[in-house]
Amino acid sequence: MAKPIRIPGTALVEITRRCYCGCRWCYKGKTVHSKGAHLPLDLIKSRIRWIADNVECNSIYLIGGEPLLHPDFAAIIEYIAELGYTAGIITSGRISGSPLDWENYQAALGYYERGVADIEVSFQNSFNDRHFIRTVGDLRKRFEARREALKAKGRFDPKHMDMFTTVVVDEAFVTPDDLKKLVEKVHNIVYGEGLGENIVKFVDETSLTVKNHFADFDESERVNFTIYSGDDWTGFRAKVRFMGKITINYLDGYSTVLKPKGGNCDAFTADIEDGVTLQSLTVRDDGHVTFSKPECITAATGLCNVDIHSGENAAAIITASVKAIRESIIAEKRRQAKTAADYCDEDPDYEEADSGPKCSGCPFIVSCNMCHLIPREWGK
Repeated sequence: MAKPIRIPGTALVEITRRCYCGCRWCYKGKTVHSKGAHLPLDLIKSRIRWIADNVECNSIYLIGGEPLLHPDFAAIIEYIAELGYTAGIITSGRISGSPLDWENYQAALGYYERGVADIEVSFQNSFNDRHFIRTVGDLRKRFEARREALKAKGRFDPKHMDMFTTVVVDEAFVTPDDLKKLVEKVHNIVYGEGLGENIVKFVDETSLTVKNHFADFDESERVNFTIYSGDDWTGFRAKVRFMGKITINYLDGYSTVLKPKGGNCDAFTADIEDGVTLQSLTVRDDGHVTFSKPECITAATGLCNVDIHSGENAAAIITASVKAIRESIIAEKRRQAKTAADYCDEDPDYEEADSGPKCSGCPFIVSCNMCHLIPREWGK
């Protein structure tokens, strides 16, 4: 029987508010810190069970905070595996010197080597340098054994990446030389070799986009580019994504996001005509389901709540929530637009939608903030 909610890839579950990085740009803001609380194991299991019962997806990833700090980390991974899913761990690699944290770290490497879990290691420049270097080095020692384990499980793809990394680019890297140094720094850690000519040229051409990201909003563009390892498919393969910093403001207890142009709001890419299909979803630590993009993950009210809604009811609530987000964004576009040309072709009531000007996302800075500032009642 088909499940009422579908996503093409990964579901994410927040399991802790503890983290030792303290990054300025963290989407969780000040709610995550070195003494943040962990969610109880039973609650985490019930939310993972909700995903298994209600969502068609390929894998279930753990996020936080830092998931390696959770005292029941291994039990959570084992539970995901028992349900037949590939587990995933999004980590900075930064842990304390406590025996439990080190035990969790070693367990994560073991799950990786046995093909039970995927690992994505984020690089937060100046916040987790030595931890990132250690973690990447440990994965490189195990990737060949992991590939053999994946072959035994029938999960191996010759083009599969052995590791994923996300790097946040902030205001410190707005010149070609600055950006090149950052890319080279990460590239050499991950691949153990210098930048090739093609990557150097690519960075030179991309630096203007990075600089524009920190210009006035009307001139800004989304910063998001990726470098891969070389053509040797037998060696360690990684995908390193560089993305521009997203600015998060806090107003009356709600998080609002200032993001550059480029990329549609996930509400417009969701398919709600035949059931409900989301690009991805996150179960937040408060039980709310949100989109997985950082700019959507902090919405004041989620699409539904896993502790309240389930089955077809959850799908109906998500559908209604997505429609409400669309309507509020379109209403704000109309309010701010001075001419018909200011409309995006996503506006279904724009009479020239098929022939008029196209855009890749919302040109108005407050449009993506509408769903963050206005708490909505589910189903309305």
